[in-house]
Amino acid sequence: MGVKPVSPPRATLFVAGLFLTGLALGSWAGRAAVARATSPYDGLDRFARMLTAIEADYVEAEDVDHLLDAAVAGMVAELDPHSRWMSADAVRELEADADGSAIGFGIDVGVREGGVVVLDVLPGSPAEREGLTAGDRILSIDGVGLQGLELTEIEERFQGARGEPSDLEVLREGWEAPVRMATKRDSIRIPATESALLPGDVMYVRVVDFQRHCAEELAADVARLQEQATTPWKGLLLDLRDNTGGLLDEAVAVADLFLDEGPIVSVRGRSRDEQVHRASSGAFPAEMPVFVLVDGVTASASEIVAGALQETGRARLVGTPTYGKGSVQQLYRNPDGSALKLTVARYHLPSGAPILSRQGLQPDIRVEPAPRSSVRERLRTELQSLELQPTRREELLALVEALDERPARLHRLSWTVPVADRATLDPVVVKALEQL
Repeated sequence: MGVKPVSPPRATLFVAGLFLTGLALGSWAGRAAVARATSPYDGLDRFARMLTAIEADYVEAEDVDHLLDAAVAGMVAELDPHSRWMSADAVRELEADADGSAIGFGIDVGVREGGVVVLDVLPGSPAEREGLTAGDRILSIDGVGLQGLELTEIEERFQGARGEPSDLEVLREGWEAPVRMATKRDSIRIPATESALLPGDVMYVRVVDFQRHCAEELAADVARLQEQATTPWKGLLLDLRDNTGGLLDEAVAVADLFLDEGPIVSVRGRSRDEQVHRASSGAFPAEMPVFVLVDGVTASASEIVAGALQETGRARLVGTPTYGKGSVQQLYRNPDGSALKLTVARYHLPSGAPILSRQGLQPDIRVEPAPRSSVRERLRTELQSLELQPTRREELLALVEALDERPARLHRLSWTVPVADRATLDPVVVKALEQL
C-alpha cells in the first residue's frame, strides 16, 4: 500500500512564515547567529514535514497551534528544570504573584473534622467586610457542600473571576443554625511578611515571598516590633523557610537592610555583561544579632539573602541545607500573552562562588524539623477527646495500639498556626533562641 502524496497545507505555510519571521526579528536568535550561518535552522524543514504529516493524516484532527506550543514546550524542557513555555494564564498568575495579589474572598482555610474552617481573614478582604472570622466553618459554596472534599478540590470552589458573586453557608460557635453570606471575589493584597515579638523581646519576621514592597514591609515590621519591646531587643530571627524566591530586586533590597557595603550578589550570563549589586548604608544596626532560618525549600532569591548575610558574617544560618537554585530566568513575551521563561544567567555570592544546583547553602547550625505526629498518636489524641463510655474508649485505644504503622516522615510546621504558639514547638526557632 502506497503513501498518498499531500500538498503542503497550513502547517507548512505556517512554519515557513515562522522561519522568515524568526530571521527578520533576530532578537530571539541574535543577529550574530543569523549572520554566521543558517545551518541551525535546517531542522525547520524536517519539523515542517512532520507537522504536515500530522495535520494531513493523523487519525484525529489536531489544532496546529496546540501542536506548535507542545513542540516549543518540549524543546525548552530539554534545557533545565527552570526554563519553560508558559501559557497566557500562567504568565498572568506569575505576574500576580510578583505583585503580591490574588483574586478571591481573602481567607485561609483548613480541612478539619466537621468541614472547612477559616484559619485567617486578610485585612480589607471581602471576607472581612462580610464579617467572617477565624474559627468559622464554611459548610457550602453556592449550595455545593464541602464536607469530604480534598483541600485541592475546596480551593477550586473558592476560585473565580473578580466580581463573581457567591453564597457561603457559614456556621459559627454559638449560632443555632448556619447563616448564608453573599459576597463577591475581589483583588486581595497578600502580605509579604509575617512578624511577632517572641518572649525575651526577640524579633521574628518571616518572609513569605520576595514580591514587590517586600523590603519595605520587612523594615516596617522591625520598626514596629522595636517599639513594642519593653527592653532593648535581643536580636532578629529572619525566617526564610518554605520561601521559593521571587524578585531579584527585592532580595537585594532586603539584604541591603542588613549590610553597609560590599557586593550582595552578581549576575553572570553568556550573552550579557556581569551585573554586580552592592550594598549601601544598611537600615538595621550592625550590632543587632541576626539568625536566618532555612530549609530545603529555601531557594533562589531566599538563597541570595541567606548567602549574602552568611558570607559577610552578618548572620548565621540555622536549619537544614537550602534547595540550590542559583539561576536567573527572563521572560520573552509573545503577542498572545504566552511567554518563554528562559534561564539566561547565574547568581554568584559575595565571594564569587555560585549557588550550586541541588546543593544549596549549608547552615552554620544544623537543626532537623520536628517529626510529624504519627497516625497512631493522632488517633489516640482524638479518642481521648471524644465523649465515649470508658470501656468503649479503652477498646478503641487497644485497637489503635495494635495498628501496623510505618515510621513517621518529617514535615514542616503549619504556617497557619500563630507564631507565638508554634515557636515553642519549632526546633529551629528554639535553637536560634538558645544562640541569642
